[in-house]
Amino acid sequence: MFTNAGTGWPADAIITNSILVIKAIVMSTECITVISPRLVKVEVAAGRLCAVPLEDIGSLREVGLAWRRSDRLSPIAMRFRDILRQIGTRELVAAHSPTHRQ
Repeated sequence: MFTNAGTGWPADAIITNSILVIKAIVMSTECITVISPRLVKVEVAAGRLCAVPLEDIGSLREVGLAWRRSDRLSPIAMRFRDILRQIGTRELVAAHSPTHRQ
């Protein structure tokens, strides 16, 4: 997201995978975060956090699927793989289209 905006990574970043820690830091400091609105719905409704919607930020992270070569994927895993491929193909085509903004 920062690269797409033409800025560098924030100098004073805190990195954690704990949603509870992220929310606690943001509620008790002047820090901000980028997080799914679903994860802060309760805090926003209670007035403990303020959410600002972001637009045109594209994909936030890469998603992948890995499995052992010697194993067959289950039908649901194959469907998931196919969906990931479809989404990835659409994003690649869109990124290389003449109407894509850089």
